[in-house]
Amino acid sequence: MGKCIICGGEEYIKIHHGTRDIEDIDVLKCKKCGIVMLSSFQQIYDGFYENSGMPENKEIAKLK
Repeated sequence: MGKCIICGGEEYIKIHHGTRDIEDIDVLKCKKCGIVMLSSFQQIYDGFYENSGMPENKEIAKLK
């Protein structure tokens, strides 16, 4: 993991391994600013959330 996108910190605490949709990814918390993020975004592709099986939300299109 590189530098934190918020504060530039380089140390993280691993909160959890895996997410509901991606088994081989870590959920990290920056030790400097506390932001929680994923260890990688490469497994998240365009349409990932729209096709994830989450309850339909017609408001999601407005966020793009």
